[in-house]
Amino acid sequence: MDYSGNHLRVLIIEENEGDYIIIEELLNAEFPSSEIKHARTFSDAALLLKANEQCDAILLDLTLPDARGEKLVQNIIGLAKQTPVIVLTGYSDKNFGIKTLALGVADYLLKDELSGLQLAKSISYAIERTKINRQLQQSEEKYRNLFQFSPLPMIVLKKDTFKILDVNNPALTFYGYTKEEALAMTVLDFLPGEHHQKFINFLYEIKQQDKKIDFGIHTHLKRSGEQARMEVSGHFIQYQEKDCLMVICHDVTERERYLNELTQLNISLEQKVQERTQELQDANKELKTFNYSVSHDLRNPLNAMGIFVSLLEKPVTQKLNDKELTYLQQIKKSIHNMNALIDDLLSFSNAGKAELRVSRINLSKLAREVVDGLMPDAASVYHPEIIIKDSPDSFGDYTLIRQTLINLFSNALKYSGNHKKPVITMEAKPEKEMIQYRITDNGIGFDMKDAEQLFKPFCRLENSAGFPGTGIGLSIVARIISRHGGKVWAESKPGAGSRFYFTLPAVVK
Repeated sequence: MDYSGNHLRVLIIEENEGDYIIIEELLNAEFPSSEIKHARTFSDAALLLKANEQCDAILLDLTLPDARGEKLVQNIIGLAKQTPVIVLTGYSDKNFGIKTLALGVADYLLKDELSGLQLAKSISYAIERTKINRQLQQSEEKYRNLFQFSPLPMIVLKKDTFKILDVNNPALTFYGYTKEEALAMTVLDFLPGEHHQKFINFLYEIKQQDKKIDFGIHTHLKRSGEQARMEVSGHFIQYQEKDCLMVICHDVTERERYLNELTQLNISLEQKVQERTQELQDANKELKTFNYSVSHDLRNPLNAMGIFVSLLEKPVTQKLNDKELTYLQQIKKSIHNMNALIDDLLSFSNAGKAELRVSRINLSKLAREVVDGLMPDAASVYHPEIIIKDSPDSFGDYTLIRQTLINLFSNALKYSGNHKKPVITMEAKPEKEMIQYRITDNGIGFDMKDAEQLFKPFCRLENSAGFPGTGIGLSIVARIISRHGGKVWAESKPGAGSRFYFTLPAVVK
């Protein structure tokens, strides 16, 4: 339908030529750009309508050569589909006029009383009514589709009686009833008895102007007696010319079960966290006790042994033979090694529990200071060449990172010491939000199958026999770097030197 006010497409079904001319003139006066078609018989009109000739309104005379009266009206309405039909007749039989309106015509006008304004109003009103009816039909069709094809159970009920007026297939499947059974029930039949009054009170409290109604979550009963937890919402609709409620039900049984299980799991986890926290606190107390024991109960006897050995050594050295002197030196060496092991154990413990004091560190500058501290002894023993390239700043605990560099450079010096010209290099490169550092030596190297063992406490590789150390230095490095959120690893080949890598944050987190 393409009705825009002045432009009009009209089919006039009229046998009398004079009446047709009058109607045509009235139309042209009110709608100057009208497009008018004329049919003199029912057969001619039927051919035009069956050929899908587009028109906005049909003006019908009740007496045609091949049809008349009520039968004519019914046939034209059937062919017109949704195009409004206005009857124009010379008869003033009001009863018949009312009857034609009941048959579906848009208006009933007498030719003798017809004016242009009256005809224009009748046609305009008829077209607008048809538009509105069509929109209502489309809306109802859309509602029916949404209602039936929705995957969620939906129920239409009267607010005052709670009687079920319509129910979609998902609701029938979910609750286990046939449609006939559901339509004989009220919505209260889906609720346990103890929930009835609460639901009734809620329905009485809601207002007609409420656009959306949240009923909350309720327990519903299926035909089998099984209970389900349903989240229910709804809104008011006009159904069968009655004020009704359409409610939508969403099964949340599994969701509630999952949430309950999650709540219980969280409670359980919280208890475990509290227990674990208490265990850690107890472990820290034990660790403090252990550190005290290591630092005092073990070191004090060692110191005493060292003193007694020194006292024995001076007066008797000249009286001891070579074998006995070797035994005495071995005792002194064992005391020295035990003290070194105690120092390393304390360092390993402190590396894991000391509070981090993070600041910006220039590691190339710090590395040079560390090397300067090591060189007086290293230069006389190993005669190394140490190259430290400038590197970007990173962030960390100055004291712990200094200890990391001491351990790594000491390790490199020790295991490259047998080379006739030891060379150790430190360099760095940015890596996303981290800085990657690498310390390379040309020492004895190791087999990569043993790489994972390097950073474990007291672990020494087979080819490290004959080299001093307790096997804790690299494990201290690993613990310090891990506490800074970085990684540490190594690459090597036997006899081809080693490359130790570690990363530190380039930004403060």
